[in-house]
Amino acid sequence: MSEQPQSETTTPWVVDAEASAEDKAVAHARVEAFMARQRERERTASAA
Repeated sequence: MSEQPQSETTTPWVVDAEASAEDKAVAHARVEAFMARQRERERTASAA
């Protein structure tokens, strides 16, 4: 069993089936922002 670091919030892309369309849009926006930050970090790291 591998140890995965737990974030203080639930994984943003796991959305309740009960979630409203607005909640899903918010979750999607969070994922987009997260992925954008990851790409930016990789760009910065490779440029260094």
